[in-house]
Amino acid sequence: MSQGCDLSVLEELTSNAKQIQDDVLNKILKANANTEYLSRFLEGSSDKELFKKNIPVVSYEDVKPYIDRVANGEPSDIISGEPITTFNRSSGTSSGNQKIYPANNIYFENQLFGYALSSAVMSKHVDGYKQGKVMVFSFTHRISTTPCGLPVAPALTSFIKSKQYSSMAKNCTSPYEIVLCPDPKQSKYCQLLCGLVQRNEVVGVGATFPSVLVRVINFLEKYWKELASNIRSGTVSDWITDLSCRDSVSTILGEPNAELADLIEHECGGQNSWQGIITRLWPKTKYIETIVTGTMSQHIPALDYYSNELPLVSKVYASSEAFFGINVNPLSKPQHVSYTFLPNMSYFEFVEVDDDGGTTGEIVDLVNVKLGSYYELLVTNFSGLHRCRVGDVLQVTGFYNNTPQFRFVRRKNTVLCVDVEPTTEEDISKALARATVVLESSDLILTGFTCFGDISTVPGHYVFYVELKAKVNNGTNVLQLDNKVLVECCCVMEESLSSLYRRLRVKDGPIGPLEVRVVQQGTFDSLMEFFVARGTSISQYKTPMCTSSAEALKVNNIPDVRRVGDVLQVTGFYNNTPQFRFARRKNTVLSIYIEPTTEEDLLKALTSATVVLESSDLILTGFTCFGDVSTVPGHYVFYLELKAKVNNSTGDLLLDNKLLVECCCVMEESLTSIYRHFRAKDGFIGALEIRVVEQGTFDSLMEYYVVSRGSSISQYKTPICINSAEALEVLEEKVLARFFSDKSPPL
Repeated sequence: MSQGCDLSVLEELTSNAKQIQDDVLNKILKANANTEYLSRFLEGSSDKELFKKNIPVVSYEDVKPYIDRVANGEPSDIISGEPITTFNRSSGTSSGNQKIYPANNIYFENQLFGYALSSAVMSKHVDGYKQGKVMVFSFTHRISTTPCGLPVAPALTSFIKSKQYSSMAKNCTSPYEIVLCPDPKQSKYCQLLCGLVQRNEVVGVGATFPSVLVRVINFLEKYWKELASNIRSGTVSDWITDLSCRDSVSTILGEPNAELADLIEHECGGQNSWQGIITRLWPKTKYIETIVTGTMSQHIPALDYYSNELPLVSKVYASSEAFFGINVNPLSKPQHVSYTFLPNMSYFEFVEVDDDGGTTGEIVDLVNVKLGSYYELLVTNFSGLHRCRVGDVLQVTGFYNNTPQFRFVRRKNTVLCVDVEPTTEEDISKALARATVVLESSDLILTGFTCFGDISTVPGHYVFYVELKAKVNNGTNVLQLDNKVLVECCCVMEESLSSLYRRLRVKDGPIGPLEVRVVQQGTFDSLMEFFVARGTSISQYKTPMCTSSAEALKVNNIPDVRRVGDVLQVTGFYNNTPQFRFARRKNTVLSIYIEPTTEEDLLKALTSATVVLESSDLILTGFTCFGDVSTVPGHYVFYLELKAKVNNSTGDLLLDNKLLVECCCVMEESLTSIYRHFRAKDGFIGALEIRVVEQGTFDSLMEYYVVSRGSSISQYKTPICINSAEALEVLEEKVLARFFSDKSPPL
């Protein structure tokens, strides 16, 4: 099979699927009938009916002893008539255990053919696909060997290092030598550098799995300054020590390019958001190439955010066992992605799956599946697997000529259970989709996710680890978590789970409340490093939907030293032990009762007020506040200095009572739930007040601090909150009008 295939090949294959499938099985049986494994059942025959009657349906565990014997040095003909040349190692993130699958040259030729045919389809749907370049982030893993010396590596690594791959690399931004670099950090950096230099040629951006692409964007956030510096100077950073990487990237880097460096610095550092960063840095990008079906769908919101909702293209359906099919409608929405099976890849059979997830026992050929039905996939390949369960459940969505198209539904087995409820990957993906909607409403992006069933509690319960990121940088790089939002996430996730889960989840039932644990940013990078250290390829790694490994759970529960957050004043000593007066919470700048209002809370409230003011052509030119406890109850007072955008004939500032009262109300609505509780329900906090001061008041305040307190005029910044009685006198002398909130904020 050659790479030079076009769409006429697709038409031929799919129109003659039955005959091609029969020919493939005949070829496999003739090659393998005399192997030790098949001869027990076929006695040297290659008859299809005898194959279907005598060959059992097996799992990997059933054939593992035969595979291990070949890996340990016995002849390939134990399982395969074709010499086994390598072993593909699965990631282990789907089932929890890594597996090795035998492969030979036919496997790699099939991979090349499938990707080439997929590229022909892409050329039909994406203008400029052939002329442009694709920035696909690929990584290879060090190859180990079996006791008999055969190579063992992740399937993608094996393919990249095969002779078949080199022709595919020609339209990629990264030279082959960089992809082969065994250090993922150096490889990632150099792939980004090459992609940035060739930014105007890039028509597609991608990685095998979206989690890899999200991590690349996070890596770019950390290293964009250094990347821009390399481009400005025309030299590569000294820490890139892999000589092949240095030489390859230096050739592409070329001469210093200050204009490109300036652009990168502007887009990465001159904006308050990374929304659309892919299209801003690579403006001709027309699609994102990555797998977004099944559990990978959790990354769709993050990819949409970073790419300004470019089409997400799942090109192919393949695994360590075989290449299955391609997406002939690559620009379809992720929820509509189906794969057209290629009948020349392997021999495919299907076991129908009923509504409860069980199999009916009836096995049908590729061309005999029924529209709308669900099936478990079996594969018989050229490398020694015969009627082997792949573990995927698929649904028939249509036909392309005479060949069925399938939607990936889920992995077959239950992945989460604390009592008798069979929670599947599909159930979890559905729950996660509901939670994502809630998170997005608060401008939060889900960047990592896994879960486990915690049976250390009574009753046991589901625990979901989520890594979140704010869409807009608040300037502090501190993620603000809203308890109400996260509790709502827990609730909508439970509502999305199966009816059996919900029945068992009742009060005093056998399942406890669902728990969400928000982890530090970078936790899922650490989780990936844990799996990579155990032999998983960085390119093939996908975050496990469910984690049962005790070691992996320790990664998610990284202990940290936490600040208590209290500021204390030393007032004396008792013997040799200091005595302290509690002064305040560290980040709290305003409090009337026990509510901890921070600078960020105040700025958020101010932003809400600014929107109201600007709607009436008013500009806020000065701002500070204090907690007035001279009233009962105490209340927040905000001093605002305002200026009209357009001068009126008198030069006087016209104040609209209704407008300023609205400002008071929206500010209260923006403050914390604790503030609103004590303000509205218990009445421990009074109505928020705005005092508008004369123009020039904040100049007078600055003069007070500079003259009487010795502040530097160049370093002076208006205090966000004032406690000084003298400073308050400066402000009170300039008050023009007072306005109060006229309603309690919603809880």
